[in-house]
Amino acid sequence: MHQKNLTNPKRAILLTIALDLIGLTIIFPILPSFIDRFGISYLMTGMIGATYALCSFISAPYLGRLSDRFGRRNLLFLSVLGSAIGWIITAFAPNVWWVFIGRIIDGITAGNITIAQAVLSDISKDGKERAKYYGIFGMMFGMAMVV
Repeated sequence: MHQKNLTNPKRAILLTIALDLIGLTIIFPILPSFIDRFGISYLMTGMIGATYALCSFISAPYLGRLSDRFGRRNLLFLSVLGSAIGWIITAFAPNVWWVFIGRIIDGITAGNITIAQAVLSDISKDGKERAKYYGIFGMMFGMAMVV
């Protein structure tokens, strides 16, 4: 019997991936408002946009090792929590430096996309199902850009 409820681990993993991808792209529409709000340059605005991706890139191998040691589920939970904290800090940032802090926290804890992909690979029945979920991952990346 195929599990159709929200406790399905594949759905939880896909939701985690969606949150991470939205975290990557959510900043782009509001970057221009930072120029007016904080009086920053275009260069600084670009640095805000790149901070998340850089931190995610740096943290991914470490999060992978930590997930091997402490469990993927635990790291995924902490990463979602870290992303929420980063988003809240960014949303209520009183100055540009707090925006950077929020993006750094979100980026460091969102390097878990590789962990989520590994979990999908681990729990897939076969190559066909794995390809299906990786295809959904690609679709979610595109949708995150639209959102």
